[in-house]
Amino acid sequence: MYSITNYAEMLADVGRREAFVAAMRESIRPGDVVLDLGAGFGALSLLACKMGAARVYAIEPNAAVRALPRLAQHNGVEAGRIQVFCDDSRKVTLPEQVDVIIADLRSFLPLFGGTWDVMNDACARFLKPGGKVIPFRDTLTLVPLAQEKAHADYRLLWDEHGLGVDFGYARELAMCRPRRALYGAEHMLAQPTMWGQVAYGNQCQIDVQPDMTFEVTRDGLFDGIGMWFDMAFSPSVHLSNDPRKGRLIYGAGFFPVPKPVQVHVGDVIHVSMAVRNLPDREFWSWGGRVVAPTGETRLHFSASNLPLVRLELEGSPGAG
Repeated sequence: MYSITNYAEMLADVGRREAFVAAMRESIRPGDVVLDLGAGFGALSLLACKMGAARVYAIEPNAAVRALPRLAQHNGVEAGRIQVFCDDSRKVTLPEQVDVIIADLRSFLPLFGGTWDVMNDACARFLKPGGKVIPFRDTLTLVPLAQEKAHADYRLLWDEHGLGVDFGYARELAMCRPRRALYGAEHMLAQPTMWGQVAYGNQCQIDVQPDMTFEVTRDGLFDGIGMWFDMAFSPSVHLSNDPRKGRLIYGAGFFPVPKPVQVHVGDVIHVSMAVRNLPDREFWSWGGRVVAPTGETRLHFSASNLPLVRLELEGSPGAG
């Protein structure tokens, strides 16, 4: 759960802030009804009012949103113009549909932590026909990575602790989880390629390529697959999370390969990537093979976060 400090850090990210403001200026018309989905403490709700929204519904399960009525009062927003719901949006019923949905429901990936289910439900129930969503599309990009030091350091967290306890099982669980990572062009083993797109609107859609091929352009230890997103806020406003272009607050995704392998220029890495959206989590699977120019297969790899998903489901209410 985010803290009020986390929301301040999001506000301080200039690239993110300016993209949202520019898109809202383009999209919100005087008299519009706006939904601020995942409102945090309500910064975008207040901006929507300044831009002429007649009413704003701010939905956020975090208690930070309870500060919004006082912030609205301090900013001269008329009482009742912003309505606050401190709850999961899937449990909320609004008195009307909205013209615009503003949402930044994501971690280091937009398909993470059950966000697809939330977005899909909100767009289907709350958005007027032909209404706008900010952002309205995510484009997801993949690239094979060589992050040997980061990968080794991560394993050492579990092994070199000096406690005399075997944390191997926990390490393996952690290693099968997609995670946030920092990397740049120097870690990329091939040309990044678009994996798919996630579109938000009256009918949300996910369109991905299940199988991809990368030709290795430099030698390195192939130990994972990187993924990042580019957001389209409006036809003229875009925000790229490409690690080669500087880092935003989100970070980027990393899918580890269970047994890293040395690759060389001319090798081909075949990648199969899939995601299944569950109500409050995602089931990710990734795998493939590394093939030398001679046709020799250097590595078959297969991984998923299924062990973690099973643990989470075992602990869910009603499980068993």
